Amino acid sequence: MAGLSEWPAARRVARAVFSRFPGIHAAYRRLRGRPGVVRYVAAPAAPAGKPFIELRVRAQGPAPVTRDEAAAWCGAQTLVELRGVGYADSGTIVWTTEAEGEGEAKAAQRSVTPGSSPWFFAPRRLPDVSPAFLESAALVLAAEQIDALAVPAGPSPDAVEHTVHRSGAFELVTSEGNVRALTDTLTGKTVARRAPRSGEKAFAYRRDAYVSTRPMGEIFSVGLRDARAVLRRAAPPSGKPALLVVTSYLARGGVEEVLYQVLSRLTSRFEFLIVTLAPHEERLGDRRPDFAKLTPRLFGFGDLVHPDAMFGMLGALIDASAPVALYNANGTTWFYDVASELKRRFPAVRLIDQLYDHRAGYIDRYDERIRGAIDVCVATNARIARALIDERGWPEARAPVIRPCVAPPEAVPPGEQASRRGAHRAVLGAGEDTVVFLLAARMHPQKRPLDLVRVAGRVRDLPQLRFILVGGGVLEQEVDREIAAQASGNVARLPFRRDVPALVAAADVGCLVSDYEGLPVFLLEALSSGVPFLGTDVGEMGELLKASGAGVVVDRPGDLDAIEAAVRRLADRDVRSRLAARTREAARAFDAPACAEKYAEVFLG
Repeated sequence: MAGLSEWPAARRVARAVFSRFPGIHAAYRRLRGRPGVVRYVAAPAAPAGKPFIELRVRAQGPAPVTRDEAAAWCGAQTLVELRGVGYADSGTIVWTTEAEGEGEAKAAQRSVTPGSSPWFFAPRRLPDVSPAFLESAALVLAAEQIDALAVPAGPSPDAVEHTVHRSGAFELVTSEGNVRALTDTLTGKTVARRAPRSGEKAFAYRRDAYVSTRPMGEIFSVGLRDARAVLRRAAPPSGKPALLVVTSYLARGGVEEVLYQVLSRLTSRFEFLIVTLAPHEERLGDRRPDFAKLTPRLFGFGDLVHPDAMFGMLGALIDASAPVALYNANGTTWFYDVASELKRRFPAVRLIDQLYDHRAGYIDRYDERIRGAIDVCVATNARIARALIDERGWPEARAPVIRPCVAPPEAVPPGEQASRRGAHRAVLGAGEDTVVFLLAARMHPQKRPLDLVRVAGRVRDLPQLRFILVGGGVLEQEVDREIAAQASGNVARLPFRRDVPALVAAADVGCLVSDYEGLPVFLLEALSSGVPFLGTDVGEMGELLKASGAGVVVDRPGDLDAIEAAVRRLADRDVRSRLAARTREAARAFDAPACAEKYAEVFLG
């Protein structure tokens, strides 16, 4: 059905009705049936000539930007057809980053007509933003049919959230006193202003499309004219096929570790674009710097836009990069909401999903509609594949099993092994005779971290034992309160750390007492480091430990008596030594290069 956005008057009435009666809005969205479709607009015909996006800067007056500075900034961006244009205070063009040799100003005036290109404007200095944010802004513009946007800076959460210029009128969300008249810096013309009403902290409530829920750095504006044509040409000309990866966030966890190991081995074969759908949470750790080494094209949709605007942005990104496949690496449930419409609009793009459990989580989304949209579902263990085939009617050929992989532990010179181990055991608060039980995971109900804390309280008669939990998440405060209340002194929690593999190697036992798992990477890290493991019989964790003899398995999650018995057994040095002798052999089956090759075959079909 046609979207209300096609008729401004109807849109205003509908917005008023929807804001007062959310049930009517929900019914409209169900009737419309396609998330975000009204925000996605077919690409216009490409304009004649070579399109550009311009970075507009002041070349004269206070704090001028030089042509070399602008050229360096443009060269660091992912929008390949981006050029700098330096303006005088009078509005005339002084230089462009394209003009060379004598007659530079004259050449610049011939090659640039003000208003002829999409543009970004840096009013005081070059914007200090990531390349992917600039490209994301252009995606917003192209997907949302926005004429211009501005992102003002501010040191506090009360600073301007966003500015959207649509159909000739700016609409703002801000706090009192933060917004003055917005002016076109080149012409001095005031383009928008509205004072807050009495008692009103924020004004102009556009929530259906916005650019940021937080300050994004130095003020810069974006103008739009044929930005979609530029985006279609913006993919780097490497000749490699593009792979679009969608995930929840790039935190520190098993999903991110496997994804990194796979992608890092495929950089010579694919051009990666990575989209995160959920806001980044610092307490979960940060792997974004690691992934930025693989590609500059990291798009934080969860940090930049409302979920209703994501479909249009993702569509514009697919238009721009023409990926061979879209891989949902444990993304949010939003992916399943839009999968059918993605396949309808982009039938040539392979949609690939990954499942990590056979009885909980996203497998519940696998119905007839998803079966018609997703080309391949990667099962991380055989149980998931069998549940898909036997219980969900999934074709066997479309459910390959690719088990997680783990990087081999860092090689440490023999002369440094003892000192490094001692240093990392000191981080864990452990002496040489201490037996360290280590759990490194999100503090989340799935992982049941409180069970390990409570068991620690039960074994205080074994003073050599120490329990360390590494990670953050929704349960971290509850875990900390339980540790403080217990006051046993034999258990502690550390926030997420970058040196977890080294801490694993320095521990004596790895632990996961989870409610459900696929095949946890933390288990594989422990085995590859020669560390025996205590795990519950969920996913493939129990199967692997039983088959390899590399650990102790508790049959039922939440059975504190059984967990306590396993801990007491593992307190024995001889038991740990026998189990440790089998660990590295068990880890050999999870080779990272072989895993990456299997994923490459799936990506390419």
